[in-house]
Amino acid sequence: MNLLYGDANTWLFTRSGGGFRPFAPAAAQVELDDIAWHLAGRKRFGGATRPLYTVAQHCVEVSYRVPAEDALWGLLHDSAEAWLSDVPAPIKRFVYFFAQVAGSDGPQICSFEAIEATMLAAVAERFGLELPIPDSVAEADLRMRATEIRDLVPVDLLADPPPDDFPPYPEILEPQPEGATARMFIARFKAITAGKFPRLREEGQEEVES
Repeated sequence: MNLLYGDANTWLFTRSGGGFRPFAPAAAQVELDDIAWHLAGRKRFGGATRPLYTVAQHCVEVSYRVPAEDALWGLLHDSAEAWLSDVPAPIKRFVYFFAQVAGSDGPQICSFEAIEATMLAAVAERFGLELPIPDSVAEADLRMRATEIRDLVPVDLLADPPPDDFPPYPEILEPQPEGATARMFIARFKAITAGKFPRLREEGQEEVES
């Protein structure tokens, strides 16, 4: 068991400059641009795909494969990885935090998934979503994982084949550059929300090189 210590005063740098408190997340700390650009810098399967494939593109792909009413959750289902990074599942289950989270009386042992859940709750509050994440998103996530493994993971690295219950989609994936996937993510968000968040900060000149 790996124990990582943190408390409510622990904070992370963000692209927007506002910072994010991983053990005391709040809706006011959540910026869509941070999510988009941070996820564009994260690589699926720890970077084991050929070519490299971003978490941002994964989220966009999932959002197109769920019912319209679940599309925003499809886009944001991995948003906690903007701050926690994309830790491969075989490692994630063994990572624990010894943390004093907001509202607790003292430090306690928290699983990676528990910290992730508090971040998703902040995201849900920020964008008017309800938890839990819809089943349609969970299914699309697994089917997209199977598709990514089929199209992007070299056979010699395939140690954990996806379950047959979640077959890959027929379309062949075409990975895009980091900067392009961040812009895809932001454009998809705006299309789904249709102006519901008019004060969403516009991305300026300092874009990730594509």
